[in-house]
Amino acid sequence: MSLPKNIKNALKKGSIKLNLGSGYTHFDGFFNVDKFAEAKPDWQMDLETTPWDLPDNSVDEVNMHHVLEHVGQTVDTYMAIWQELYRVCVDGAKLSVILPHPRHDTFIGDPTHIRPITPISLSMLDRQQCEAWIENNYANTTLALYYNVDFVIENTVFDFEPIWLARYENGEITQEQLFEAERQFNNVVLQYRFIMRVRKPSNTGLKP
Repeated sequence: MSLPKNIKNALKKGSIKLNLGSGYTHFDGFFNVDKFAEAKPDWQMDLETTPWDLPDNSVDEVNMHHVLEHVGQTVDTYMAIWQELYRVCVDGAKLSVILPHPRHDTFIGDPTHIRPITPISLSMLDRQQCEAWIENNYANTTLALYYNVDFVIENTVFDFEPIWLARYENGEITQEQLFEAERQFNNVVLQYRFIMRVRKPSNTGLKP
């Protein structure tokens, strides 16, 4: 669906904020975007249909809460979404990304979940990180270079299940043991919460 009039009018005044894949969770100050009319979004739009009907450098903040695990059956479709995010966001735009932990039943049990996404997955979108991997002969996939995007993880929060967090807070296990459990067992961490920033050539000295 083409860009609604209210979003067009807002763009005339400056950059906007988007809550992509909003579902029924709408945020004040954001234009809520979803594929399904039942969610009553401000803009009914399928994220997988690219390019998006938005100008370059027109968005300064994006929420994607439990969205990315549902989209992009193929790698190219998934990465096209990141390319569109990069195109429409201004330099320094903030992205709030929440994802289910791939070893939690909430991820495993949902048939609409297409792919697991982890901190390593998102670090592959960081151009400087990818260049460091090349320099050190790492085998990690350099998505930022292949698809010409650049997103920096600014902060990562692991939302541990209460039973595991209580064990740590009560002194039954150390922080190292807590994170070792996260790496080995199911249902230790419910979800990841990331704050990411868009980094464009203006503040990196890199060519587009």
